[in-house]
Amino acid sequence: MADSNRKGLALQRREELPRGRHYSPREICLALGVTKTEYKNHQTGYVGTMQALVASGLATEDMFPGQPGQPLTRVSYRALGAQECIDRCPWGSGSWTVPGYVTIHRRLDGTFRIDLTVSYEEQAQRNAANERGREREGRRHAGADEREQRRLAEKRELLELACLPRTHEAFRAQSIERLRSALTSFREHYMGPSEDRGFRYDEGTITDFNVAAEDLFEILQHGTTLFSKERHAARIAAIKGETARADAPLQRFLATAQSIGQGDHLNLEGA
Repeated sequence: MADSNRKGLALQRREELPRGRHYSPREICLALGVTKTEYKNHQTGYVGTMQALVASGLATEDMFPGQPGQPLTRVSYRALGAQECIDRCPWGSGSWTVPGYVTIHRRLDGTFRIDLTVSYEEQAQRNAANERGREREGRRHAGADEREQRRLAEKRELLELACLPRTHEAFRAQSIERLRSALTSFREHYMGPSEDRGFRYDEGTITDFNVAAEDLFEILQHGTTLFSKERHAARIAAIKGETARADAPLQRFLATAQSIGQGDHLNLEGA
């Protein structure tokens, strides 16, 4: 009966104790040889020898990996007395975000790194700073995308303007060249050897076709061409308009100017 009571009391005491490894936090004062790195997340890292880290108040010697009863390379602790760590974050389910949580890592050079979870206030400040950084990065990428779109639009404009004939001779030469390219493609598909289709025109037909094609070139070479100054100008304006629409800063400025103009118009009507 007595043994049963003792076992019951021991079990009760074990249930009252928080699960996992715990330690009592101390005031931190960095000793010589300890380097500090503030991570972008909820932790700060400290690197140094065991003696320097212990002197800094970050841990006690018995807490380090490789000490009696401890793992060899890494060990984690929660701050003793952080009841919210027990109530809100059961061991292994986000408890590392509770202030005071530490993980001690053994490094290859024999030193150690301690990652310490900072206060909730510090975590909030870091999260806000991270969000501002992401916003800046997003704006930077957006600006780069806009500049690339503008560059491609200007390149397209140059190519289209270069292909736009400005004289009757240039128009005639361009039309003949495009006809020649089309006829070449037609000959390759319908008048050359065709293993896949099995059909082709005979030599007599091909000869007649080539003669007719030369007649077409002759007609275009000496034919009369017409020019509409208005349509030519409209095409140039359309090409430049495509470039302007790809200029995001310009479009934002125009939209703002238009909205301001509409507001002034409404104010005048109201007056």
